[in-house]
Amino acid sequence: MTVTNMSMVQYGWKQALMSQISIIVFSLAAAFFRQYYSYIILLFFIIYFVAMAKLNKAKASKGKVSVEDLQKAKKFIEEKNAREIMMEDKEISKDMADQMNTMKTMMLPSLIVMIYFFTLWKYVPSIGDTLSSYVSDHSIAFFLAFLLYFEGSFIISWVGRIFLIRRAGHLVTINMPTSYTVTDKGILVGGIIGQQPIPFPLNDDVEVNYSEKRRFVEVVQRQGRNVIKTRFYTKNPKRLYEIIQRYGLKKDTRESG
Repeated sequence: MTVTNMSMVQYGWKQALMSQISIIVFSLAAAFFRQYYSYIILLFFIIYFVAMAKLNKAKASKGKVSVEDLQKAKKFIEEKNAREIMMEDKEISKDMADQMNTMKTMMLPSLIVMIYFFTLWKYVPSIGDTLSSYVSDHSIAFFLAFLLYFEGSFIISWVGRIFLIRRAGHLVTINMPTSYTVTDKGILVGGIIGQQPIPFPLNDDVEVNYSEKRRFVEVVQRQGRNVIKTRFYTKNPKRLYEIIQRYGLKKDTRESG
């Protein structure tokens, strides 16, 4: 098993463990504050989708650097309108089609979970009442009812995700910043909700590729069957590639490549 695959297995088990802890906490809260159980279920529902969104993201670097640090760092390239270069890429339509297939595949378990949540939530008190005839403590009976309810969503999401990923093969996600600044300390990526830093050096398992024909450089991460690409369109892809090779990769990674 490679280092990348081992990290993916550990990552998956960590997510499963955090999910189980959350399920127990929310089940206890719903059982002991039954008058607010509908609000607790809604809160769980919101947190579930936020967690799923984060699950599909990955950091190219474990380093820590602030936006202010990158703004003060030595600047090499500043691309304010990468969209213009992107629109000249004649092969981008195929990439976008693959991206849409990935989104459809990953959204299906979430859609099923949504239907599950809003269809069965009103039956949870009835299940609690039924369990009360087998369990002496009423609160414990309702705890078990909510535990079954939340575990159902976890099983649907987890099993559905594994099944769809295996069926689809590699799922490719491509992030294409429309503006960014490259410095000797990292890359500052512009976005709708503000600037996001990508510190140097990048993780050991990150690959850096470039295409002079299509004029972009890609930072590629592989997490099991998930492939996450951050694509930087630029007027001079070879120069950007060399900058990332020099400042963004650790010395042993550069030598092995």
